[in-house]
Amino acid sequence: MANNFDIILDSAFNAYNQAQFDQAEALCREVLMADASNGDALFLLGLIAYQSGALDPAADLLFKAVKSHPDVPNYTLTLASILYRQGHLDEALRYYEKYPDNPLALSEQGFIYLEKKEPDISRRFFKKALLKSPELPQARLGLALLSQNKKALMKLAMDTNLPDAWYYLARLYCGAGDFSAALGAIDKTGLKQTPYLIQKALIYENLSDYTQALELYQEAALKNPHNPDIWTNQANIFKKRGEFAAAENYYKRALAQDADNIPARHNLADLLFHQERLAESLEQYREVLTREPQNTAALYNLAVILDKTHEYAEALGIYFKLLFQGGDFPDIRWRIADSLAALTENNPKLAQDFATGWVKNAPDDVLAKHTLLALSGQKDPDMEAFTTKLFDEFSKTYDDKMKELNNLSLIEIQKILPDRKYAKALDIGCGTGAWGKAYKSHIGNLTGVDLSKNMLDIAKETKTYNKLVCQESTAYLQKIHTKFDLITLVDVLGYFSDVKDIFSLISEHLTREGLVAFSVETTDKSDIVLAPHGRYLYGISYLENQLQQANLHVIQKQEVNLRKEGFGYAHGVVILAGLISHKADKGK
Repeated sequence: MANNFDIILDSAFNAYNQAQFDQAEALCREVLMADASNGDALFLLGLIAYQSGALDPAADLLFKAVKSHPDVPNYTLTLASILYRQGHLDEALRYYEKYPDNPLALSEQGFIYLEKKEPDISRRFFKKALLKSPELPQARLGLALLSQNKKALMKLAMDTNLPDAWYYLARLYCGAGDFSAALGAIDKTGLKQTPYLIQKALIYENLSDYTQALELYQEAALKNPHNPDIWTNQANIFKKRGEFAAAENYYKRALAQDADNIPARHNLADLLFHQERLAESLEQYREVLTREPQNTAALYNLAVILDKTHEYAEALGIYFKLLFQGGDFPDIRWRIADSLAALTENNPKLAQDFATGWVKNAPDDVLAKHTLLALSGQKDPDMEAFTTKLFDEFSKTYDDKMKELNNLSLIEIQKILPDRKYAKALDIGCGTGAWGKAYKSHIGNLTGVDLSKNMLDIAKETKTYNKLVCQESTAYLQKIHTKFDLITLVDVLGYFSDVKDIFSLISEHLTREGLVAFSVETTDKSDIVLAPHGRYLYGISYLENQLQQANLHVIQKQEVNLRKEGFGYAHGVVILAGLISHKADKGK
């Protein structure tokens, strides 16, 4: 009977070597029906599962083979290789350590320690492997990878034609952003196994050739349908192309293969969030955090959703944790300030307690101090320092935040402006240049002034402004003698503790037919109020009175919703004004 098994297994191995996997599997199962512990049959079935990407079944089969035949090196080393690919690094090491004189086992341990980010130990194993086998390409490859030396990798690849050398060279090129060189390197492997197909697809994806990338992923999926990365990466492409239904389907296929796949779950959560499916997104982020409690990106996104669903206290708890424990989230202070302002509507004491704790833990943070003052209804004596710091920090995410808040100020100001050309215009508080981009076709020469250098750096990239000045606006107007046909202040006056001086200076710098247009949040409670969100609100009659005192009269006025705020919209006004003296001249 044993001889019959040998004949059947020889046929099975021959079928496997000719990629006739179904036939090889059928023959192995025939043997196992009679001998359930046959090592070679279990081993070959494990190889077939491994080849298809079904790592868990492959590991189960190899465990059985090793348990029945613990002294067969091929079984043990293949099991170790599968465990390594599964990410069970320490368990893989235990099996490799059974063969301290095997150069390939030593080399594989070097790669495991490389992945564990222990380069010194990794280097020792590669050197041990080379002592046993001085020309072992895998160990030479490991040492080249440790040095991140593209020239050494290239020489090794050309000398040995080792596919993995070209593969890792392609990865190094990708890391350097040279995707054309990466494509050339991956093509040199000449292989169509799953890791090579995935790497090649990633290269095409970075070259924005999504069609070719998807074809490669689909080819990989035919070979390894159980590999979750294949489905995740395809979903990422569909997401980039705006094909959200397909992206969602593919993320879920990845999670069906591996429920612990963090990139797939995180990206699915992000996809749901951008479709405003907040409850579903929240559920996915909580799943991520169940598996990775310290995942700061997931924590931040979870807090943003809680914020949007008005769970301000829980959101603030997360924001403060991220703020004080570290994390690269440039707009987190803005979000904290906004959440505190929203929370104060229903629970002012809790909002003040949060703000007091913020100042206590960050006594030099001007935004923290300003927010505590605003929640208490007190004016900030250092408004300029607060505004400068705030917008410098917020510059990179400012435009995205305005889109998120559906800021309508630009549109509303454009509506009230006469459709004519303006020879010279001044954009006070120009920020990132949004107003200049929107209205430059009507303006001959455009100057922008702003406190924040970081905001001006972004405005400069628009190539819209003839001149950009980093200075407080009243100080700037006090030193120049230029007159303008148009002066705009888009959502700027909320950062002035009063409008008297700026209105007076604007009046002095308007041409005879010049116009000033501005938007600002309003209040019906008094002349000026410092609101909990940290900006000043003005009474409309107070604005009109101050304009009149500055020799300016209202030409047009429109009460509007300016942007999303808390549960609704921030209410405000857009005003177009001109010189009173010009009005009198026209009446003569």
